[in-house]
Amino acid sequence: MGNRLARSLADALGTSKVSRTNKAAGNERRSIPVQMWDGETPRAMQFARDWKYEIKPVDSDKKVLEKALEIGQEAVTANPTNAASTANLSAIYQKLGDISLEMGDTAAARHYYDDDLKMLEAFVAADPTNAEMQATLAGNYGNRGYIEQREEQYLTAIEWYEKGIALLRKLNVAGNLSAQRMKWIDNLEKNLADCKAQLRKPKEAE
Repeated sequence: MGNRLARSLADALGTSKVSRTNKAAGNERRSIPVQMWDGETPRAMQFARDWKYEIKPVDSDKKVLEKALEIGQEAVTANPTNAASTANLSAIYQKLGDISLEMGDTAAARHYYDDDLKMLEAFVAADPTNAEMQATLAGNYGNRGYIEQREEQYLTAIEWYEKGIALLRKLNVAGNLSAQRMKWIDNLEKNLADCKAQLRKPKEAE
């Protein structure tokens, strides 16, 4: 299966490079190498995580990720308990959601984030000791909250943010949260406070 996945990924991408915009590159378009799949454990899609720092996504970026998504889904279906496969597919789901939001397609973003949530929640339920995957899940709760906040569905947004914060705090108490991800708590708490402030506005106006 590994060789077939490697060939499929190469065919999907059409090349060993993919174009992106990076803040560090001064908003200049450039190509970066894409890692290929290695046997049964996919190493590809690290670039999807790197793209978290991309700005001004273009439609071609989304099309590349959509093709990669098909391969990632096949890998997870074949081995749903493989942490590397799940993490890679999660990165693709999240980046597709991010790009969809940038393009103004909230429905598509919600779809990608929800698919990611379903997969991550199933994985965490099967392996509750995997702190890394739990942190990823908490971050995705934040993604869903942000969508609802954008849609001015503040009560629903608050529910998502509180779920993310609770999980991150649990990981932090257990000593399983990195310093970088501790910042996520501050970010989610800020968004949570903004939502609560919006709900208070009508009362303040009265």
